[in-house]
Amino acid sequence: MAKNKKNFPEKEERDPLALFIKKSNDWVQEYSKAAFIALFIGLASFGSFLLFAYWQKQTNRASEESLYTARQELVSAEAKAGGDILGFDSSQNFFGQSKKAKYDSSVDKPAKEYVSLIKKWIKKPAGLTAASEISHFFYQYDKKEEAIELLKEAGSYKRKNLTGFLIAFQLGTYLMDRNEYDSAVKEFQFITLSEKAKWLWPDALIRTALCYERQNKLDEAKKIYKQIKNDFSDSQAGMKSMQYLNLLQIQNKIKTASNSQKVQEVEKKMDDQLSEALMKEKTTDTDSSLKVKEEPEIKNSKPGE
Repeated sequence: MAKNKKNFPEKEERDPLALFIKKSNDWVQEYSKAAFIALFIGLASFGSFLLFAYWQKQTNRASEESLYTARQELVSAEAKAGGDILGFDSSQNFFGQSKKAKYDSSVDKPAKEYVSLIKKWIKKPAGLTAASEISHFFYQYDKKEEAIELLKEAGSYKRKNLTGFLIAFQLGTYLMDRNEYDSAVKEFQFITLSEKAKWLWPDALIRTALCYERQNKLDEAKKIYKQIKNDFSDSQAGMKSMQYLNLLQIQNKIKTASNSQKVQEVEKKMDDQLSEALMKEKTTDTDSSLKVKEEPEIKNSKPGE
């Protein structure tokens, strides 16, 4: 009987590395077209990203240069008119605030040109920063409507970054000054609801509490004052919140005492009125009784007597 021969696999089929290379070649041949397309799409996407980044950089630079030129013209015009709110040399505050010029056509014309450029670039970081600055400029010159209108337009593009938080704070303060408390609270909440703006929370919270207090929402105001007192006791806002909270408590005591006094006055007045009515009624009854007693004597008297 013949012996059966054993079928041994080929050498490359027994070698794992050789088997892997063979399968890889098969996969490349089968999917080479798809791999080429995927590589092409990846390179195209990366190239588009680089082009977009370059375009963004160029437009940002263009916005900064054009805005800077327009700003310098306004600074120069204001200085000639005797003001320096936009001047660099003022040490009063961030924007400068030591002197106001006479706001005439010599200042108004470059201001309008600056605003026109700001609106063109308002989606850019430089445009948002310029909008905040020129709004402060307008507000100092009592052009509050222009300031608020521009800030609202800038606010629609604000992001949760330094510029965006400052725009929200500035707009909220202006709206608060105009007694638009609900709108102001929304701007302050843009800050207080973001962890990125925690450095600005104390000032935004205390303004929120003041808005509630002016709306006579005293419970909400007290709650926020206590929050500032507990969480930011070392800050200036924390010290102010303690003062405002104490004032609210004093006002509440005065109001309670005043109401109590008014109640007592009303009760006393009612008692006096009641006593007066009783005295009047008693007097009327006495007079009626006397008349009844006198009537029989008159009737029984004879004529001529």
